[in-house]
Amino acid sequence: MSSKRSRTNVELENLLRQLGLALEASGIGIWQHNIAKNQTRWDEQLKSIYGVPKAPLDVIWLDSIHPDDLVPTNEIFLRAIETKSDYASEFRIIRPDGATRYLRSRARYFVDAAGDPCFVGAEWDVTDDVLLNKELERSRAEARFAADHDHLTGLLNRRSFDFALSELARQESVKVALLHIDVDHFKEINDRFGHAVGDLVLCHVSKILLEAISAGDVAARLGGDEFAVVITEDECDKTIAVLDHIQRRLESPLPVGDQTLIVRCSMALRAP
Repeated sequence: MSSKRSRTNVELENLLRQLGLALEASGIGIWQHNIAKNQTRWDEQLKSIYGVPKAPLDVIWLDSIHPDDLVPTNEIFLRAIETKSDYASEFRIIRPDGATRYLRSRARYFVDAAGDPCFVGAEWDVTDDVLLNKELERSRAEARFAADHDHLTGLLNRRSFDFALSELARQESVKVALLHIDVDHFKEINDRFGHAVGDLVLCHVSKILLEAISAGDVAARLGGDEFAVVITEDECDKTIAVLDHIQRRLESPLPVGDQTLIVRCSMALRAP
């Protein structure tokens, strides 16, 4: 019997050692929170994740949480306590060295041998995954923008403009006006000043169009020196106000090196 118990103890010690090595390799930190006594125990791995000293029973978790995440993260934990249910959260911490890290935390509610309600949980650093996902989402957003917009001016391209116009046309309650715009003598501008100035002129016109329109309106570069604006006429004389703004702004000279250039455009209202 003694030999069997000894063998069992050795197996248990080996299992605990393997478990400890696995947790260390995974970077997962373990914690236990006694709700009744408001005491928290952290293992060494969790102390390393937070990078802060901690007395055996101190509750310092919230001290490290990013200010923007503090209230929602604490609310999730308090709700888990109230409902005696499992806890799951993701939040940022600010380490003493100023580094911001993203952590994921999971815990299970239980009652210990003394009858105290407790949570035992694990936390691990997911910063690399979060930042990678943010970068992927940024790249996708850039790809979507590039597919829908003119690369020079940032206005909608012809394909996106046609789609936006068709969507507006399907809304029977929306009355729209279509403004078609061409830059006068654009070829001559390119020939005289060069394509860099030609691009500057296109961007100048684009900026004026964006200034003139409001939410619900659409501005696009159809190609070359062609532009179009769809104006949703939700108020009296809005189209006239847009036209006046564009014409007034075009009267302002455009600096081109040590010269100035007055950009003139031909504009026509057309049926959508």
